[in-house]
Amino acid sequence: MKLLEKFKGDPKEEKKRLKVKRELRIDTAKLQAYRMGSVVILAVVMLVVYQALRTYYDGVIIAKLPFTPFNPVTRLTHAGIQSDDLTDCGMTFIYTLCSMAFRPNIQKLFGDAFPKGTAPPGFFEQMAEMEQRLSDNDGGKEK
Repeated sequence: MKLLEKFKGDPKEEKKRLKVKRELRIDTAKLQAYRMGSVVILAVVMLVVYQALRTYYDGVIIAKLPFTPFNPVTRLTHAGIQSDDLTDCGMTFIYTLCSMAFRPNIQKLFGDAFPKGTAPPGFFEQMAEMEQRLSDNDGGKEK
């Protein structure tokens, strides 16, 4: 944003600022389109791996928890197991933990994650920018 602040002032600098902003928007859209493809591929691979593991480990106790999990988590830890012992843990819970732990690292490995300190604009930032563009296109006229 500091680069954009340099161009405030006369009309030539305003044109440069708008050009830089437009190029940034285009590059961000290209990056998000690139990321979308890899996110879809990763999701499909994770689903296929989940189905294969679920089929192979159906009804098998994978781990023994050192505590009794609270009620909502019990359904996840005890999924696919016919045991009455709530400290038994099935494949679904281990898979969920591993996917949450390894997904960001897999994205970094493939160069798919945003660089540290940067992130795509959030929902509210996008809405504010859209509102600003609409008001610029209207010439600031209120109906």
